[in-house]
Amino acid sequence: PFTHARNFFSSMFTTIHRGNILIPPIKVAEFLNRSRKAVQPQLLYRMTGNPKFRNMPEDQGLYRFLLEEGVTNQNIVARELEGIFSDIAQVRTANMTADQFFNKILNTGTNRFKRLYDVAQDLYTAEDDFFRVYNFLAEAHKLDTAFNTAIKRGIKGADGKVMTQARKPSDLQIMKEAAKVVRETVPNYAYVSDFVKSVRRSPLGSFAAFPAEIYRTGVNTTVRALKEIKDPIRKQIGYNSLI
Repeated sequence: PFTHARNFFSSMFTTIHRGNILIPPIKVAEFLNRSRKAVQPQLLYRMTGNPKFRNMPEDQGLYRFLLEEGVTNQNIVARELEGIFSDIAQVRTANMTADQFFNKILNTGTNRFKRLYDVAQDLYTAEDDFFRVYNFLAEAHKLDTAFNTAIKRGIKGADGKVMTQARKPSDLQIMKEAAKVVRETVPNYAYVSDFVKSVRRSPLGSFAAFPAEIYRTGVNTTVRALKEIKDPIRKQIGYNSLI
């Protein structure tokens, strides 16, 4: 429960820090619902194997896009646990590898343990992905709104040219930028250095990746906000992030 709570509050902090609760309430509700639709059916399908729990094609497409962009399925705790089990598997015993030894232990009371472990891992990933999807949708909305406002008011971009409909980035370009923002500002296991990963093998502790990522994303959020403030089109996004 403590780890789930830490996961939840750190995700909430990131969402607030980026100003992603300052968008219109109707959009907050819409994006929360879309996040649920993208994540919950997949969780239920993995847990039950029942095809009726598979998500709709458009939600599946959204989740697949974010998976390919390295946004989803990057939960720090779940990936650290995978790493710990991987480390155990590399140890040798007298007559067998630890992988064989570990599996032998598991297989004596295993099915229940494996189900419990799989459910716990899926819950960690699902609750983490829920906020990742929401933050992505919010970031994409903020960018789209910023460009539309710039077009309406004739605002010049950082390049000194007036933003027009013809110069506005495509939906795909906006989505990719939003995905990049989430990768940079939400804890992501793909960005944990090999040195930090190796700390779990030392007496210093098993979950060094989490605080390391909190530090990285905190710095990135502030640095990105300061850059956005200097951009005439994105400056309101930057100010909201610093509030």
